[in-house]
Amino acid sequence: MFNQINQYSFVVVSVLILVFCTLILLRIVGWKFSIPIIGILLVALIWFHMTIKTSSVLELTESSWVSINNSNEPFLLYLYSDF
Repeated sequence: MFNQINQYSFVVVSVLILVFCTLILLRIVGWKFSIPIIGILLVALIWFHMTIKTSSVLELTESSWVSINNSNEPFLLYLYSDF
């Protein structure tokens, strides 16, 4: 389920959550208590992002790519970024 979440959209949503929570907390409790709460929320979002990242163990060399490409059989090319 979590593999379908694009990590860039996760970052955008996380920034929006942080901004929204910061604005709400600043109006409710002020700077003194909101900074630690935002810090905890930031650490939780980073931890969650690190746990849902996928790692690829597939090592595709140029020669194996050429042989797959020239095989005249359908194949699925799955591109992703893991930054």
